[in-house]
Amino acid sequence: MNARDGDSVQAERAHEEYLAEVRQLVDEQVAALFQMVSAAAARIGATATSQGGDGRTLTVSGNGASTTLAVEAVTDLPEGSDRAQEFPAGQARCTMTSGDGTAQEWVLHRVGEGQTVRYAWVDGNNQAQIDEAEIANRLQAALGMAPTGGEAVTAGAGTAGTVVTTAGSATGMAQGAATPIIPVDGDPSTIEEYNPTQ
Repeated sequence: MNARDGDSVQAERAHEEYLAEVRQLVDEQVAALFQMVSAAAARIGATATSQGGDGRTLTVSGNGASTTLAVEAVTDLPEGSDRAQEFPAGQARCTMTSGDGTAQEWVLHRVGEGQTVRYAWVDGNNQAQIDEAEIANRLQAALGMAPTGGEAVTAGAGTAGTVVTTAGSATGMAQGAATPIIPVDGDPSTIEEYNPTQ
């Protein structure tokens, strides 16, 4: 084995380690997202059921309708794929498809810098972070459900949600939770944005 072969083996090993870290990040973030979706479903009187054994598909049912959330990750693509073209904004995407065929996409996106780096699910169109209150609103719309008790769940200050009546006056009841964002091994710098050259 010459030096070039040794460098190639080392580069391949580093690439595999990187992909393993990305898989771990995606698995953790999918679990956090589906936990939020399940809580939002319960909050509006719907049920969330995991589909398949991969933990990346969830169906929410209520009001005689259903919507399916399915996550695809950059690491699902075979080697040699143009990962940067397929996943230009993050390491994974979640597509929420309603029974009528309408779909919306949420992207796992790196936010912050330095020691404040974290990952969050954001709307694929406007890059707004998705929290439990927003998920509840989107599920209600997708399932054709009226807001629970004549109230719409809306985002309040920060990332917590507040229940607001349809007339627009706050009830003062704190609802929702901060978007769960989990750095790998507690070190937010562990995973970098996916770079297809690695």
